[in-house]
Amino acid sequence: MMSPTGVIFVYDKSMKFKDDFQINLTSQQHSLLCDMCSFAATADFEVHHDSETFNQVWDLVLNASHNIVTEDS
Repeated sequence: MMSPTGVIFVYDKSMKFKDDFQINLTSQQHSLLCDMCSFAATADFEVHHDSETFNQVWDLVLNASHNIVTEDS
């Protein structure tokens, strides 16, 4: 497929795509999300849903990269 700018896009039907999302949270938001995951675990939320996916998400929340951003950045 050719775009209006002349770039040719090639798509192979055997190509596999993987979504990747990134969310930036404040410390308060991260703390709330940790509390929500903890509550969901105690309420057996993972029993009603895919427990492996739930555990993976919770691990990502707990192991989130914490970066300090200065005001002048």
